Amino acid sequence: MTNARLAQMEALGGIVFVLLQLVSQTMLKAGGSEPKFDAQSVEIAQFFTDRDVDLVWTGSFLASLSVIPFMAFAVVVWNALWGAESGANIGSTTAMAFGRIVAVIGLIATLFWSMAIFRVEDGLSPEMSRTLFDLGNFTFATQWIAIGGFLLFTGISSLQTRVFATWIGWSSVVIALALLVGRYFWTDQTAFGPYVLYWIWLIVISVILFIRARAKG
Repeated sequence: MTNARLAQMEALGGIVFVLLQLVSQTMLKAGGSEPKFDAQSVEIAQFFTDRDVDLVWTGSFLASLSVIPFMAFAVVVWNALWGAESGANIGSTTAMAFGRIVAVIGLIATLFWSMAIFRVEDGLSPEMSRTLFDLGNFTFATQWIAIGGFLLFTGISSLQTRVFATWIGWSSVVIALALLVGRYFWTDQTAFGPYVLYWIWLIVISVILFIRARAKG
């Protein structure tokens, strides 16, 4: 496989990541909507009991698997920024560092709900159900900080180098700041808006990078 073809495949990693996440979330929540954050422990325990084990295992596997295309995408972004920067390449390097943190937290976040499902048949207590439920949600929300860092330094580097259009650079910075602020208000449903914008950002950047890689190939 040529480097040009590999670059095209990795550029699409952002889109593949979003698709895997969408399918994963659909499977994890099949059988009923997710309880509110302030729900009673008994309600949370029932939520886990009502899950389809096979769907949860598959969904958790897909969520873990999505880290691979995400990192492939992050490498292509880093490569584009690195090639356009001069000097110490601080912006691209910092963005890549946050990209790695995003991937690690993403893997950890898939564990807690899977652990709950794994122990449901053994008589998972309502208290332990709440603990695992909260750990999963808190880990997911904390990931927004790392995502914000990834977008922020990608945007700053882009604005400095013009490797992407100016509007993309500014939108990266704005979405990053919204995610960072959203982490503080994460229990409010409106705080999820910036995360949806992040997914849209991934798709847009993937398309741009794919077109560039294809033109070079």
